[in-house]
Amino acid sequence: MKDEIRSSRVVFADVTSWWVGGPGWWLWTFTISQATLYTMDQSRGSKVVQQVLGEDYAGMLVSDCLASYDPSTYRKHKCIAYHQRAIKEALKDPMTTDRSYLEQWQKFFKTMTVSRRAARGGR
Repeated sequence: MKDEIRSSRVVFADVTSWWVGGPGWWLWTFTISQATLYTMDQSRGSKVVQQVLGEDYAGMLVSDCLASYDPSTYRKHKCIAYHQRAIKEALKDPMTTDRSYLEQWQKFFKTMTVSRRAARGGR
């Protein structure tokens, strides 16, 4: 399965805390359209990503904004929902004085989300 993940054009990765007889464990998921690889580790660091995808993964890694994904040299795409939430929070912040930049990004992401949904027939 790891070879199948490594040869995919796109892989979606995520990590969450997991209880294994006590705290301090992490459940990692690496998903492609045909399969999901689960791995448990006591590390939430980039070494896990490297171990699963290998040094020369040529596809696109889609993830949240966890810094553990950043050290790898893979092509990366961050989940738009995380950017949308960060923009929403920044717009609420009273220290945000020039909102126009954030509002433009907010419109862009909304347009992209609506366009993608329409291209998929409303799904």
